[in-house]
Amino acid sequence: MSRPVWIQKLDDALSHIESWLIGGLAVMAFVIGSLQVILRYVFNTGFSWSEGIFVLLTIAAMLAAGSRAVREDAHVRMDLLAQKSPPAIKKALTLASILVTFALCLYFCIAGYTYVVFSYEMETISPETGIEEWQSWSIIPLSMMAFSLRYFILFLDVWNDRPIVHQKVRE
Repeated sequence: MSRPVWIQKLDDALSHIESWLIGGLAVMAFVIGSLQVILRYVFNTGFSWSEGIFVLLTIAAMLAAGSRAVREDAHVRMDLLAQKSPPAIKKALTLASILVTFALCLYFCIAGYTYVVFSYEMETISPETGIEEWQSWSIIPLSMMAFSLRYFILFLDVWNDRPIVHQKVRE
């Protein structure tokens, strides 16, 4: 059974966003990290904000890659019991695992959003980067929303016995 059109469009849209985020953020982190090393070790100077921005970019890129890993069925999980079980039990265990993970990601999304609102209202600014903290903390609810959508799609795929392995994203 093929996917409904709206799920396929959602999957494709997420895949394109993830691809651009992974590539763009990784390149920016590489440039800033390289600049940081060159300035520090060649010119004995640097920018105070570069390390913090490098870390934020790297974290954001890896969270986007984690969301992509769910799509590609490459996410980390403990499934020895499911792998050794008969097909019906394997499916039930897989669905239960996906449902619990979906709920956890959704919780992190909601809790992260609550913290972003709190830090926005407090008007705190990171002394390391000079960025308002709500902006850097917004990585959490956004990435957890992507994870939640990925696990929702995965749940529907497993529920409907659709293959999980996907082809390379068309750019």
